Amino acid sequence: MKKLIALLLAILMLLPMVVSCSKEDEDDDGGVASMEEDNGMQMSDKLKGVSFDGEDINVWQTTTATNGAEYFYDMNGSTEDGDFISLKLYERNAMVKDYLNVNLNFIDTGSESSNAANDIRPLLQAESDEFDAYQLVQWNGMPLVMEGWFRDLDDSKYLDFEGKWWAQDFMDTAKMNGHNYVMAGDVGIDMVSNTGAIFVNKNLLAENYGEDAYENLRTMVLEGKWTIDEAAKLSKDMYRDLNNDSTVDIEDRFGFLCSDAHVVGWYFGAGGTVIQRDSSGKAVLTMGDERSVNVMGRLYNLMHLDGASDYGNNAGTTQLYNSKHSPILVQKFADGEMLFSIGYFYTARNFTNMTDGFAPLPYPKYDVEQQEYYSYIHNIVTLYAIPHTNSAKYDQTGAAFELMASLGNQILRPFYYESVLKLRYIDDEGDTELVDLIYDSRMTDIGVVFDTTAYMIPRYMIMDKRSNLQWYLTRDKNTINKELKTINSVNF
Repeated sequence: MKKLIALLLAILMLLPMVVSCSKEDEDDDGGVASMEEDNGMQMSDKLKGVSFDGEDINVWQTTTATNGAEYFYDMNGSTEDGDFISLKLYERNAMVKDYLNVNLNFIDTGSESSNAANDIRPLLQAESDEFDAYQLVQWNGMPLVMEGWFRDLDDSKYLDFEGKWWAQDFMDTAKMNGHNYVMAGDVGIDMVSNTGAIFVNKNLLAENYGEDAYENLRTMVLEGKWTIDEAAKLSKDMYRDLNNDSTVDIEDRFGFLCSDAHVVGWYFGAGGTVIQRDSSGKAVLTMGDERSVNVMGRLYNLMHLDGASDYGNNAGTTQLYNSKHSPILVQKFADGEMLFSIGYFYTARNFTNMTDGFAPLPYPKYDVEQQEYYSYIHNIVTLYAIPHTNSAKYDQTGAAFELMASLGNQILRPFYYESVLKLRYIDDEGDTELVDLIYDSRMTDIGVVFDTTAYMIPRYMIMDKRSNLQWYLTRDKNTINKELKTINSVNF
């Protein structure tokens, strides 16, 4: 079955992307985006007929993932590496270059993703004009934004953030004092690939719970009844002492193993929040309310009390609650040694050679009374910002990113979503409905976007084996209030 799908995918990948050539196209948010009739490219009116003088647009980027379970694409794309997403990037960039008459140069600095901000900051401090824009890894890049190194993008001549190619909800969350300082959207595939998801091994499920177990589980999910309690029930009976040493350890089989980085996915999936905007648009701490206390209490029990010695969520040691172990946990699922793998859409790229069938699920709800599923966008998502030092090519840079995003919406995102996620990664046509369900449940939180102290508390609670959320909020009160003040009252 998978070989047939791979063959169909290869054929599909070689077909040209069909883009509507109608004059207008109503976007998802009810707005109307103009169509460029000559070549069928959908774009903002602001870009129609715009052409520059062949200027170089140099963008700082990282392509090296510090965590072996993660990945970053070279945004230049390539026609030679055999990766079709890379090919689509190359084709999209070529269209931008030709239309605007600019040279796009994504410059790989060799920086690892976890050290990106530390490598960028000296360039900003030295007022270097080497780069016209910077690719930021969200979790360490947004603190740079808070330091005031980047331009307010709302005065850009060519950026049109009303376009459906921009992740408007995400960008609203990332605003400071009501203004946009970063670009997030279909410049790449990040806003899709970094969507949180849990993968289930269909074979293990059938072996332990019967041939109909997966169909029952999928029905449960689609009916909105997939909860933390259900995940715990299925996981608890999965433990096997594979190495026969009478000790719970990493070599055994589990319901799931969860790194500290994945705890926040469970937290948001169950309806927890960290920092939200009030009715006036002000960022306020919401962690500490009844809901967040209940969610963390339930997650603490799941990770440490609900039979950890039976099915080994922490394998008897807090050492496993560290993101550096993520590649190990991914491989255990690929080897058929875990029922669930906790991750993101992009994690599925590690499972394409599995002999066992697998499918994506949303993070479970707190209980059946919860109205919606929530799948948070991973904090390694890449964002783009223009430094204050870029004055000579500010308009050209804005135009280039505007067109990259709009063409990405027509070329990159549908290709990744339909041809990669739904054809290459999924072995059952019926499971594509799950992909849509997860994608439609995407969300983020101010606490995540700005990598705040409060956002880290759920991770610390599980690592430290402390069940008292209020203890952490009291301890970190001053730091949290300082961060909120910065977000709400920037004065760059």
